[in-house]
Amino acid sequence: MSDRPLMLDGFDAAVIGITSRCGQMDLVVYDRGKVISLLEKTGMSHEMAVEYYEFNIEGAWAGPGTPLFLDKMPAKKVREFMEDEYAGTE
Repeated sequence: MSDRPLMLDGFDAAVIGITSRCGQMDLVVYDRGKVISLLEKTGMSHEMAVEYYEFNIEGAWAGPGTPLFLDKMPAKKVREFMEDEYAGTE
């Protein structure tokens, strides 16, 4: 397990930046959609690329330096997600 930020080999085109949080290490951030698109360019179908991404990339914990994956969406959609995902937890 790494104690430094990690990057995925072969996915530089999907990097969208670095994130920071008080008292924690900076992490590399990837655009989830771009990662999946890069997998599709290797010959995978969309469904296969999503499944591969979810199991082998998003689901792979490599310690505190594990990258983050972002789904870009407007604030309204984020609020709807939060309401649906965390309903009744207040």
